[in-house]
Amino acid sequence: MKIPMRFALLFAAVVGLVRAANPPPPNVVVIVSDDHRADALGHLGHPDLKTPHLDALARRSVVFRHAYVSGADRSSVCTPARTQLHSGRGLFRWSQQRPAETDPAGYALGRAFRAAGYATLRTGKGVNVPSPLNAEFERNIEGSSIPLETHLANALPFIREHAGRRPFLLVVEPRVPHSPYPSADRFRALYAPDKIALPAEFRSQHPFLRAEADEAAEAQKKKGRAPKESAGPWTEARARDALAQYYASISFLDDGVGQIVAALAETKVDANTIVAFLGDNGYSLGHHGRFAKSDVYENGGLHIPLLITGPGIAPRESRAFVHMIDVFPTLCRLAGFAPPARVDGLSLAPILRGEREHVRDVAFTHFRDEQFALRDQRWKLIRYPSHGRVEFFDLQSDPRELRDLSADPAHAARIADFTARIEREKAAVGYVWPIPASP
Repeated sequence: MKIPMRFALLFAAVVGLVRAANPPPPNVVVIVSDDHRADALGHLGHPDLKTPHLDALARRSVVFRHAYVSGADRSSVCTPARTQLHSGRGLFRWSQQRPAETDPAGYALGRAFRAAGYATLRTGKGVNVPSPLNAEFERNIEGSSIPLETHLANALPFIREHAGRRPFLLVVEPRVPHSPYPSADRFRALYAPDKIALPAEFRSQHPFLRAEADEAAEAQKKKGRAPKESAGPWTEARARDALAQYYASISFLDDGVGQIVAALAETKVDANTIVAFLGDNGYSLGHHGRFAKSDVYENGGLHIPLLITGPGIAPRESRAFVHMIDVFPTLCRLAGFAPPARVDGLSLAPILRGEREHVRDVAFTHFRDEQFALRDQRWKLIRYPSHGRVEFFDLQSDPRELRDLSADPAHAARIADFTARIEREKAAVGYVWPIPASP
């Protein structure tokens, strides 16, 4: 029997209304850069870096300028950072090797999205990662010798397979720009070491912390191993050479980000896909006389870049204080379901939707039991218990932390207040040192 045209049109209109009222769940893509300084984006005004694809992503994202790994128990900060990302729990409530939970209240990132009906793939590095939590994805391709090109070869077909058919969670965690700074000739050609601008906070040695070479030698000795040969002090030439290699590797990663974003556009799912780009930790290459990740300076080891874009998210810059554990519950809320009950992080969805300006009034970070930092929108205190030292900075006038104000009597009361707040924050996160062995 032929259906009259007016009824067919009415039926089509009803179907359209139902679809509009019940839009498909958004896809989610998470890209985690390995050892990415918080200031290492051309979009943020970096004098040397060329990151056109990340800059384009940033222009349509909320750019969180104050995102941090809340705490690290080792110099390989990527271990606690990625554990915090995938568990949504703080350093003292989860460990890298702890088995994944089977109770929905304690699901990890991959399992939570699987339970919500998502296709899930993680393709990423395999060292210093929470392998039991990574295994909660439907498919986890894990290995630290896997090059960026292979991770892209895993990710792009996954997008094309599921685009428009099933919502998907894709997590890409390449070992880039991690040392030895993988890249390609065309990116290395962008950075001549003698043209690299040294940062204002470059120092050949920290004023009172030991050189990392000495710390590494002591660690090797405790393990009964011969210390590795030291690379020597941070000369200007050494710093420029290292930064040139590091920047080339970031541009190499940027190209990969561009390929992922292009695949979303080609498959016509970009308008309904949440994309989060973040670093697992920061990185120092002579900054404040430090190397790698064992510091709590603003552009040091625990400060990370974080960009989030997607449907309903208006691009802007946010100065909200964010911790790594917040990413998991945020993605859940943006995808339309509640995060597992035992997640410690706070959802940033109200900030992303323009409903709130912040979810915290301070940022508290620490490196082992050696450095503790607390900051608000203007002031920052760093405590070094084993040295009996503190540093105090006015970040409003001194964002690169070049002028220590701790000896100025005018700041004594504020330093006392910040010191007391650090102790309260330690109690709030369950700080205990040394961390007990996992059950």
